[in-house]
Amino acid sequence: MANPNIVAVATIKGITKTQVATGGLVNITAYPATDKVFKINSLIASNTHASAAKDATAAIYTNNSVSADITTHYLAKAVTVPAKASLVIVDKNSSFYLNDNTTAVGVMGQTLQIMATDASMDFTVSYEEIS
Repeated sequence: MANPNIVAVATIKGITKTQVATGGLVNITAYPATDKVFKINSLIASNTHASAAKDATAAIYTNNSVSADITTHYLAKAVTVPAKASLVIVDKNSSFYLNDNTTAVGVMGQTLQIMATDASMDFTVSYEEIS
């Protein structure tokens, strides 16, 4: 994976995405394109259920199909969020970067994934696309 120089930045685009969770890990960000990096600034899980607590999971998924080095590193795993409450998983004080997918022979890169007990959990991610 390439690691772009973020001191000599050409563009910074602010992006916010929302996604309803599913029963399995799904990407809430794409893999950063070549010569780009994502700075994850915040990730919030909101339980919209009226009365039941639900579990929220978030992970950094690293895929290097070239060397078969595929790993999942959890930021939060099955953390219980009370009904009608939110959980801040990442904030500005714990921001991090996802690297690009530079390769000619296969998928490489990192993405942010989310999962919950059911569709009662909404996730919101705010990040910067830096190139």
